[in-house]
Amino acid sequence: SSLRLGAKEVSIIYRRTLGEMPAGEIEVRMAEEEGIKIHYLTSPVRIVGGLDKQVTHLECIKNRLGEPDDKGRRRPIPVEGSNFTLPVNTVIAAIGQSPDTGFLTERCGMEVNRWGMPIIDPESFMTARKGVFAGGDCITGPRNVIEVVSDGRKAARSIHKFLTGQEKQGYRFYYKDQAPSGRMPDYEATPRQSQDALPMKERCSLNAEVELGLSKENTFKEAGRCLLCHFNIFIDEKCVLCGGCIDVCPHNCISMISLENVDVADTSHDETVTNGDWDAVMVIDEEKCIRCGLCVKRCPVNAITMKRFADSQE
Repeated sequence: SSLRLGAKEVSIIYRRTLGEMPAGEIEVRMAEEEGIKIHYLTSPVRIVGGLDKQVTHLECIKNRLGEPDDKGRRRPIPVEGSNFTLPVNTVIAAIGQSPDTGFLTERCGMEVNRWGMPIIDPESFMTARKGVFAGGDCITGPRNVIEVVSDGRKAARSIHKFLTGQEKQGYRFYYKDQAPSGRMPDYEATPRQSQDALPMKERCSLNAEVELGLSKENTFKEAGRCLLCHFNIFIDEKCVLCGGCIDVCPHNCISMISLENVDVADTSHDETVTNGDWDAVMVIDEEKCIRCGLCVKRCPVNAITMKRFADSQE
């Protein structure tokens, strides 16, 4: 933001290494591409000002990483005698992000916890102020996007009930027959597709949308990287233990195991089938399966099917 507001030179001081930096890899790369210099293993010591009380320098010290703290992050330790100064005219403390919730108590009369986050009913997501709902990072602090989207869905159902007086219809989950995906065994080699971005000379504005999204072609490529976790392979009792599926599986995720070696308490494999005429069991390792469907095509007795986990509104 400072660079795009017109600053000629911007530096970031960070006390650990790139590996420990909580910022996203893409954010760091784009910052460096735009000319921002990042001083790793460096901590600020004091701000130095002139006679007019205007900041002129920032005194810093170099660090080395010590033993991990209670959260597993290696503690930065100042290196004696490594002090140096950077000429600056503005210093911005940028040690994290948090929602501005001051207005909630001042103007809305809402209850907040000691961190200033709204207190909600965990079932409805409604705050102490009737008709006002909250969720996501502003009630818990930073979490992953899956969890905060889940908050949004749950809150939306509560809002629907609050406004209409009726429960929103639920969803029914079931398995639906699915044709083999036909994906190739090397699909995981497809790299993550990068977004198009504005040329560097056009970025120096807070009004410019720098990330332009994916092109149509790259969108299809990125979608093709989906792991298809909602697709599952099932083997039924028609299995004759011929081993054909084992032969064609590109990732060796199907095994035929003697019943003597099967631990019935082991839940690490999601799909197993036994044949009453044989002392063996077929086991599928779902973590290795790429849902290519070759086993479905190979089975001579149609004992293997691929099904998709789906939902429909009741």
